[in-house]
Amino acid sequence: MGSLLTIEPEDGYWIDFYEGGVAMVAGYPSNPEMVYNIDCGWEGECVSLLSYPLNQIVEISEAIPDDVEEYFEYIISAGVSAIQTEDEGWVGSLSHFIPGKGYWIGTSQSVDFSYVHEGLSRVAAKDVRQIAMYPEEFEFTQHVQSNQQAFYFVKDLQLQSTEITSEDWLTAYCGDKVVGSRQYVGEYTDIPAMGAGSSDETIEYCHEGEVPHFKLLKANGDLIDLEGDIPAFSSNKVHILASLSEIISLPNEFSLDRAYPNPFNPTTTLSFAIPVDAAVSLSIYNMQGREVSTLIDGNMDAGYHSIVWDANSYSSGVYFVKMVAGEFVNTQKLMLVK
Repeated sequence: MGSLLTIEPEDGYWIDFYEGGVAMVAGYPSNPEMVYNIDCGWEGECVSLLSYPLNQIVEISEAIPDDVEEYFEYIISAGVSAIQTEDEGWVGSLSHFIPGKGYWIGTSQSVDFSYVHEGLSRVAAKDVRQIAMYPEEFEFTQHVQSNQQAFYFVKDLQLQSTEITSEDWLTAYCGDKVVGSRQYVGEYTDIPAMGAGSSDETIEYCHEGEVPHFKLLKANGDLIDLEGDIPAFSSNKVHILASLSEIISLPNEFSLDRAYPNPFNPTTTLSFAIPVDAAVSLSIYNMQGREVSTLIDGNMDAGYHSIVWDANSYSSGVYFVKMVAGEFVNTQKLMLVK
């Protein structure tokens, strides 16, 4: 029942099964010279769900005709995607067109094309890069594939507390629900975010307009919260996140760390923490108690801060750094050795 009554050779389809199994499909061989059309809708979006008619695996760039490839912006399949960049070409978890799969293809303008079907390089299935959908040792990240999905490409990932390795996973959440994951592969790692689709099992996934959040799952099981400029979820959309960075929790109390290095010549770093927004004074005094330098004198945001004192114009000797923030006062001795 419904508006879909026929299966067309040029279209792609999502098929939802009541239970796992194998579907045998009967039909006629597709014409490899079939012409595909991607039209732009009333909102200016040029995207279509298309079939792939060839019976061999082909690299993305090799299968798309050269005269229209510049108009192709992204390609999405189930749980994998690719975008075309000016510097790197095609990047992402999707590297090949594979027989039997459907593809959402987005272009910058209306395009008519046929896949290249002559003179192609032979690619074996075992040579196609395999993409793990979730880390098997962490069962909570498993998710049911949805017919609603978006992809977030992370161009830059910045951490302060630990190093990033190829054993780490980027995970996407909507609320408390894991909706996608991808093993970190460096620049342009793409993370799928599954949406609430036609299946009851996806009801807790992302809804239109909901902003997902991301975490880094370390090999030891630690989860690191990340932040950045993250667009809202919208199915079949592809977003590039210029940067994701670690969310550093606020300190519990005021503190002034030991200067490093100390003794020093001629610079040393002074680090301090404030749990709330506060007026902060950080000054340097000599042995006679005279203030010789004011490093900070004003309001500062809660968090961890540091500042470098360059004592190049001062003579060797003992100095003191004094921090005042509300009722908090701390003084430490510094040794300048030239």
